[in-house]
Amino acid sequence: MKTQHVAILMALALVVPTASCSRCNKSKGGGGGGSASGSGTSGGGDGTASAARPSTIDREVKLDWPGKVVRASGATKAKAGDTCNIETRFASDGARTLLSQVSMTCGGQKIYQGGSGAGLNCRVNESPLSGTRYRYLLTCNDQGKRSGMAASLNTENKRARVAKSGKDAFRVVMQLEKSFIEREGKPLSKGNEPSGETFATVVRKGKVKAVSGDAPVKVGDACELRIKATGRRGLSCHIGVKCGETEIYGKAPAGYMRCAIKDGKPPSAMRDDVVSGVDADPQMHFDLTKGELVVSDGPAPKNPKAKVKALPKGKQPPPAAKTYKVEISLGS
Repeated sequence: MKTQHVAILMALALVVPTASCSRCNKSKGGGGGGSASGSGTSGGGDGTASAARPSTIDREVKLDWPGKVVRASGATKAKAGDTCNIETRFASDGARTLLSQVSMTCGGQKIYQGGSGAGLNCRVNESPLSGTRYRYLLTCNDQGKRSGMAASLNTENKRARVAKSGKDAFRVVMQLEKSFIEREGKPLSKGNEPSGETFATVVRKGKVKAVSGDAPVKVGDACELRIKATGRRGLSCHIGVKCGETEIYGKAPAGYMRCAIKDGKPPSAMRDDVVSGVDADPQMHFDLTKGELVVSDGPAPKNPKAKVKALPKGKQPPPAAKTYKVEISLGS
C-alpha cells in the first residue's frame, strides 16, 4: 500500500489515502500504509473505550478479525489452537477519528480491551474500491503504560499480541485469518465518498527499454500502464504498472493519487517523487504524449533531527529499499 498517509500523533490517527505530498500528489501506505488508499485528514481520538459517544460523530466502521492462538503462556486460559476474534470500532466526523475501541477474545475469554485516550494508538488504512465498497488494513499498539496490558495488532502481517505484566502475567500471540477486510457502507473519511467524476479506464501497453540497479524486471518485458477512476473526491485516480506478472507500482492498497479530471479524461502526465522507504511505494512518472513511463526506487532521505531508537530485543530492522530504475516505452 503503499499509500501515503497523513498522521497526527495523537491518541488515534485515522489514515486514509491522501495526497499530502505537495511534490508527488499521491497517496501511499502500507500498508499501507497508506495507504495507499480519498482524501481526508488525520486526527486524534479524544474519547476512551468507555467514553460517551461524541455528538459530532456521523459515521463509524466496525470490523471483526478472526484468528487463532499460536502461543500462550502464563496466567491465561487461552491455549494454542484456540479460536480468537478481534473486534475493532472506529468512529469519525468525516475528518477526524473521535473514538476507537479494540477488544480481543480467545477461547471465550476476553484478554484485552482498550480505546483511544486509554493508551491505544491505531492507524487505519481505508482504501476505496468501487462504489461504496472499501478495503481496510489496520495497525494498533498499546504499550500498557496505563493498564499494564500491552497489545499490538498488524493485520497486514496477520499478527496480534497481548502481554500482561506484574501479577497474573501472561502472553498470547495470535495469527489472523485475513490481512484486510472489505465492507460496504459510509467511509470514515468524507474524502473517500463517491464524487461522481469518472472516466473510461486508460490502458497503455509497452516494453521495458532499459533497467539499472536491482530492477524487478528485465529489458524486453511486456508492460501495462492502467489509469482507473476511483469516483472519489480526493484521490480520484488509481495508477497501476504491471510488467509480466510483476506489479511494480500501484499494488493494492497503493497507487491512489489526486488527478484533475477534465472533459471526462485523466491527466496525460503524472508523477510520484517519493521513494518506498517513506511511503512503501516506489517513485513513478509517466507522460502519455511522449510515450514515457519510469518506475524507480532508492534509499529514503535521512532526517538529521530524527532520534535513533534502539530496536526491541529480537526485532530485526526493516530491509533496506532496493535501488533501481525501470524505463518503459509506451505505445499510443
